[in-house]
Amino acid sequence: MNSEGSLRGRVVTGYQDQDSWLDRYHKNKKFLYGVVDADITANTILSLGYDYEKADTRDPTWGGLPDFYSNGSLTHYNRSLNSAADWTYYHTEIQKVYADLVHNFDNGWSFHVNGTYAKNTFSDKLLNLYSAFPDESTGEGVTGYGSLDRGKRELTSVDGYASEPVELLGRQHQLMAGLSYSRQHNQTYSQDGVTDLDE
Repeated sequence: MNSEGSLRGRVVTGYQDQDSWLDRYHKNKKFLYGVVDADITANTILSLGYDYEKADTRDPTWGGLPDFYSNGSLTHYNRSLNSAADWTYYHTEIQKVYADLVHNFDNGWSFHVNGTYAKNTFSDKLLNLYSAFPDESTGEGVTGYGSLDRGKRELTSVDGYASEPVELLGRQHQLMAGLSYSRQHNQTYSQDGVTDLDE
């Protein structure tokens, strides 16, 4: 990023749009990653980075299909049958920023410190089929169990360590000492219950 090469950067971005062998299942995802490295001095490097990812899934499955009909015979669903209702979804969003500092001393010691903040959020509306021994002719006898969820997780962490090569008993060793701190906060809301399959 400059003529001296002391400032470097990288950006990676992408978009995915995909279907599945399951009927109606669809997912799209977009992501962005960027980092800048700067040589503060000849022995000191500072890195600043950012990550972002968002994914949206339509008609996701939750649980499986019944194995037996009410008459005791094995079910014979198509491999592509999707048990999810048309109103189901699953959304996630992830963001992370970090800073990383490395300093190498002339005497062989190295010091490294890293700080990170991350936030993940999700929301979903899902359907599970249970207590299921359906009638082979009509398909009746399956109960739907719905779930409406949302949540957030925040993470703050800092860690640092120092290291030095040490020769002892004719062998080369690495002496290392450090400290780390991490704090995480999770918040989740869920509402579950039997639901009308025609909802």
